[in-house]
Amino acid sequence: MTEQAIACQLTDNEFRARRDGLLAAVRKMVVTATWGRDGLALEVPPSSDALGALLELIAAERMCCPFLQFRLEAGPADAPTRLTITGPPGSRTFLETLRLAPPSEGSQP
Repeated sequence: MTEQAIACQLTDNEFRARRDGLLAAVRKMVVTATWGRDGLALEVPPSSDALGALLELIAAERMCCPFLQFRLEAGPADAPTRLTITGPPGSRTFLETLRLAPPSEGSQP
C-alpha cells in the first residue's frame, strides 16, 4: 500500500466553510476529546442527532481526506457514541486544524 500525503483536498474556502459548518456543529456536541499519537477520539451524547452528525462527518471527510481512518462505536442507547479518527504519522497535527477539540499539548494552534 502506498503512503498518502497528509493534506485535505478542499480549497481554502471549502475548508473554512466545512470547519465553520459541519465541524463546528460536531464540536458543540463533543463531551470528551482524547488525543492519541496519530489521532483523536471524540465522545458525543447517546442521541440520534449526535450519531447522525458523526455519520455525516465521516462521509464528508472520507471524500477530502483519504488518508484518515474512522472507527465509530455505538453502544447501548444510554452510552456515549465514540468516533476515533486516525491516520499516518503526522495526522494529529492535521486533525488539530479541524478544531474538533482543543489542541494537544506542545502543539501550535
